[in-house]
Amino acid sequence: MLGTRLEVAATTVKRLSGYQPSSFESYFVRELLAALFFFTVLYVCLVALIARYLVIDHVVHLELLGPGRSCNRCIVRVGALGSIQE
Repeated sequence: MLGTRLEVAATTVKRLSGYQPSSFESYFVRELLAALFFFTVLYVCLVALIARYLVIDHVVHLELLGPGRSCNRCIVRVGALGSIQE
């Protein structure tokens, strides 16, 4: 009930103020929102790929060091059978 009254009040204020949004404005806002959504998804995917690359790079670096060696970048040690020990 309250939502309907607010909608009626908002419509009345818009009508009395003479504001009429043009189709260009609503189209432009819709396009901006679509672009914002697209770039947000693109950013999230890019961040996920970078994080995945860093993890894979770190694992490969530990594999190349060999068993019993420690990594200078973290506190992880690789055990004799390839198990990771802290």
